[in-house]
Amino acid sequence: MKKAGIIIIVVGIGLLVLSAFSLSTEESNHNPAKAGQLENTHQNFNWYPLIGIAVLGVGALVLERSS
Repeated sequence: MKKAGIIIIVVGIGLLVLSAFSLSTEESNHNPAKAGQLENTHQNFNWYPLIGIAVLGVGALVLERSS
């Protein structure tokens, strides 16, 4: 159970870290009339940081109860 608690805590930390970042990509337009133009897309990770905090709490509970 200790391993499961540690894994859950790591997942919670990962959720917290990933909720702070956004991703921007540049895609080329495949239309020959608009050759050379790049299209910017902006993507956010759509979850609240509270989900990461909740997962961290569950991991801490599992780790505490396994002792």
